[in-house]
Amino acid sequence: MVQFAIAVADREPVVPSAPEVACGDLLELFRLVSDGRPGQGRDHPVAAVLALAAAAVVAGMKGYTAIAGWVKDVPPPVLADLYMRAGASPARPPSKATIWRVLADGAEVFDATVGRWLTGRQAAGEWTARAAMIRQG
Repeated sequence: MVQFAIAVADREPVVPSAPEVACGDLLELFRLVSDGRPGQGRDHPVAAVLALAAAAVVAGMKGYTAIAGWVKDVPPPVLADLYMRAGASPARPPSKATIWRVLADGAEVFDATVGRWLTGRQAAGEWTARAAMIRQG
């Protein structure tokens, strides 16, 4: 937590360190990202919101409105499974404001975590053409 606070203050991305987490599971890496939102009223775990945002971007969504629209269309059983894997009770899709808060609070960490995951996949020989296109931007 202190390392994350220092990174935010210095504006340097810090990828959560977890040598025991395989880079094959992006959700597990997202679970290591601290939640900078106030504790009251957090219905959506940061890991689930980050995973939904990442999936929306891979699906071609650009901007918070497009991401929120894509997330709203995620089938309820898929959303419930994601929330349970993220360690939370199933909930309705996060709002545009929630997605914005989570991404705005940790954009550098989000980028660095996805970069770490892609690099780990490449090192493991699991690099796909789609991942290469995403990385090239």
